[in-house]
Amino acid sequence: MNITIGNIVTGSDFFDREEILVRLWEMLKTDSVLLAAPRRVGKSSIMRKLYDEPMNGFKVLWLDGQDYSTPEDLVTDLAAKAG
Repeated sequence: MNITIGNIVTGSDFFDREEILVRLWEMLKTDSVLLAAPRRVGKSSIMRKLYDEPMNGFKVLWLDGQDYSTPEDLVTDLAAKAG
């Protein structure tokens, strides 16, 4: 079995997820959201769409957890970017 890792889907390649995006923005107005699903179903692509096209009133940050060797490094970078 070969596992092929692809890129995050953006632009015109991202389609048929408008209902999910609307529901996420509604939920994010008052709560946190956890996207939990098997690999390769589009979680990162959905998050990238929220980042690329934020709803008015939202400040969206993009951090890839794989880029950090410790939780402290991630929190430090998050604080710096949120500042």
